[in-house]
Formats: sequence, C-alpha cells, structure tokens
Amino acid sequence: MKYLKIFLISIGILCSIIFFYFFYAILQISSTFEPLEEYSYSVSKLNLEKSLRNLRLSDSRIVYQITDTTGSKEDGYKYYVTLLFKKSSIQNYEYNLNYEEQTVFWKNSNTLKLNLVGAFDKSKNTGGYQKSDEDVPKLIEIFKTDILPKIKKQTSY
Repeated sequence: MKYLKIFLISIGILCSIIFFYFFYAILQISSTFEPLEEYSYSVSKLNLEKSLRNLRLSDSRIVYQITDTTGSKEDGYKYYVTLLFKKSSIQNYEYNLNYEEQTVFWKNSNTLKLNLVGAFDKSKNTGGYQKSDEDVPKLIEIFKTDILPKIKKQTSY
C-alpha cells in the first residue's frame, strides 16, 4: 500500500510536468517582458561595443558590463549589458540592455537593435522591467536625456 501511494504520487507529478510543458509549447508562454524602449542603429555589434568602451572612458560616471550572450551562430546572438550610471553622489541608476545585430540583405549592411529592458534607481530601490513599475517612466527619461545621446554620439564616429 505504501509503495502504491508513492507510485501514484510520482505519476501525478510526472503528468503535471508533461501537462505544463505541453501547454507552454502550445501557448508559447514566456516569463520575459517587452522592452521598455527599442532603438535601431546602422552600426555593427563591434562598433557598438567600441562605442560603449569609449563612453566609459569619456564619462567616469558610466560603467558597463556584458553579462550574458544567448542564441546561436545560425539564429544569431543576443548580448546582454548592465550599465551603471552615477548621476550624483546620491543618484545611482542601473540599466539593463540587450542588443542583436540584424543583417539587411537588400542593403548589404548591418543594423543593430538595442533594447532597454530594465531600469532601476539603486538609491531609492525602485524601478523594474515594466513601464508600470515605480519610477520606470522617470528612469527611461533619464536614460533618454543623459545616456542615449552619448551612445549616439559615440556610434556616429
């Protein structure tokens, strides 16, 4: 009787797992959110990374780190970056970005899609991955006015 209970519980767990993966595949449920903002540049991945390095060298308040890479050679890679921005002695911001290179065949050139996926005020412990999260609209505006123009300037060289 004891072994029968264990067997039935195991079957129940296995069925639950199979059920979850079946519906996950059909509904394509994802735990990721849409980007907060999307930007496109006519630069290569290498040029963007060079621009980020130059940005860090030209502004000591900005630090960035490539944190992850996903994808494959066949499907393309997506690169993830954490950018830290210290606006003042009490204002510390963190921005999570990802970017991927997209080849435009009819133009024979590369386009880079840069996504702002997370924005956080580290000094107030606010922000998040959705525009409805506390202070995210304000943090996006700071990114647009204080950081994005510098990225654009660096990529225009």
